[in-house]
Amino acid sequence: MNVEANQKGTIPFKFSTNWLIIFFGIAWVVLEFLWRMPFTFGDVGGIYWLLYYFEKLSSPLAILALAMTLLFGVVAFVMRLTRHDQFSSIAKTAGALFLASLFIGIAAFKLFHPETRHLDALKIHDKLYYLTAYSAFDTNYALYKCDSVGIFCKQVYRSSDFMPGWFDAKLVYHAAATEIAIEVKGEGEIYRYKLP
Repeated sequence: MNVEANQKGTIPFKFSTNWLIIFFGIAWVVLEFLWRMPFTFGDVGGIYWLLYYFEKLSSPLAILALAMTLLFGVVAFVMRLTRHDQFSSIAKTAGALFLASLFIGIAAFKLFHPETRHLDALKIHDKLYYLTAYSAFDTNYALYKCDSVGIFCKQVYRSSDFMPGWFDAKLVYHAAATEIAIEVKGEGEIYRYKLP
């Protein structure tokens, strides 16, 4: 009997579109701090192109979510004035979109991460190698080694700081020594990676 009383007293959690919107915003900021930033610094592996497009999508997604918040907010306000029954659900959606835009905006905030630029790629011995530049106050070059399809990648080198804006760099394969070199225009060769 007590079990039945407890079951009647509990309110089941309803998974709605609003919760999905909020979860998306939270997931985006969690990805930023627990995966993208550690991947940038070479602490974890992951999908190289996801790193690149994650940064490019953060700002437009935050702006889109904020614009939709304003749209839903205006609709909710008009519905409130006209005493429409759907006011409450529209207002909740506007609130969910606002929270999502805040979370995504945190991930898009440029103070947390440098600008990322893909510079070059080589495929050698069934492995992909990508050269990336990170630029904030200074520029750093990073070399990523990936599987044959580029799904799992790991940073194998990150340079020290160079003057900002030096994005003219490329990968050069030295077959005789089985090494990949990073060459920066005006600096020459800054690193050689011995292939396994």
